[in-house]
Amino acid sequence: MIPSAVEKALNDQVNNELYSAYMYLALATYFDQQALTGFAFAMQTQCREELEHAGRLLRFMSDQDAKIDLREIVRPEREFDSPLAALQVALDAEQDNTEQINDLYELALKHSDHSTEVMMQWFIQEQVEEERSARTLLDRVKLAGQDKGALLVLDTQLSSHGTDDV
Repeated sequence: MIPSAVEKALNDQVNNELYSAYMYLALATYFDQQALTGFAFAMQTQCREELEHAGRLLRFMSDQDAKIDLREIVRPEREFDSPLAALQVALDAEQDNTEQINDLYELALKHSDHSTEVMMQWFIQEQVEEERSARTLLDRVKLAGQDKGALLVLDTQLSSHGTDDV
């Protein structure tokens, strides 16, 4: 049985994963409106991944007979000054998510909730990849600077691979 404090934190994390999916959907829409369809594809891919993360947590909670408390999802930012600003929002969100996951892991340790502790180890490793992808994409857009041709080359690369090969 999951301790109530851990159960609440897991529900918070589900909400955070769903927010992240919604945020990536907003980013995909922004990039699509900027005619950067490769970036839009990459953000849609990330959206789906965040939904999978939420589903993984929900299945775990259901298997543990935990109470699932689906909450309102905050509306994400939708307008950005530049592709760089949009990608900074994504990196910031991933870093916040990492902090919340680490806190949840520590809470599971504190309550000797070993099943949640093991589950969160997967998420900790996943966040290393998530932050790396977001940081690398942001760094490449920084390298492109004001060179729209370089941005379009990156956009073309993203159209077939998402952020996996960035």
